[in-house]
Amino acid sequence: MWENETLERARQAFAGQFETGEAIVVYRRRSKGDPVTLTVWERDALIYDFDRRVTWLYLGLIALVVLIMLGAWTLAMVLRARPNVLGVALMLGPIALAYVLAERWIWNAPQRLLARRGEGASSGAEEGAAADQ
Repeated sequence: MWENETLERARQAFAGQFETGEAIVVYRRRSKGDPVTLTVWERDALIYDFDRRVTWLYLGLIALVVLIMLGAWTLAMVLRARPNVLGVALMLGPIALAYVLAERWIWNAPQRLLARRGEGASSGAEEGAAADQ
C-alpha cells in the first residue's frame, strides 16, 4: 500500500510476533506472551488486515488534523480571534484519544481471533495434525 518508515516499523513489529514453523505459526503477544498456535492462513490474514488498517488509520489521522487546523484557521478568520492553547488542545485531544484507541484495537486483532476460537482452543492446524496421526 502506502510506504512510510514509521508504518514499516509497525508492520515489522506486528509480524515479529509470529514464529513460522512447518505448517503452523506460533503467535506470542508482544513476542513475550504465551505461545498460541495459528495456521499460516490466519497469520497471513492478520498481517494483511494490520497493514491495511494501520495505513488507513495513519492517513486518516493526517487528513483529520489538516481538516481540523483548516477549520480552526477559518473560524479564527471569521471571528477575528487568535487561537489559544486551550482551544487547540480541546480540538486535538479527542483526536489523539480516538487514534490511541483505534491503534490499540488494530494491534489486538490476534486476541480477538483467539477469543472467537475460544480460550485455549486449538487451531485448525493442530486438529489436522491430530487427525493425521
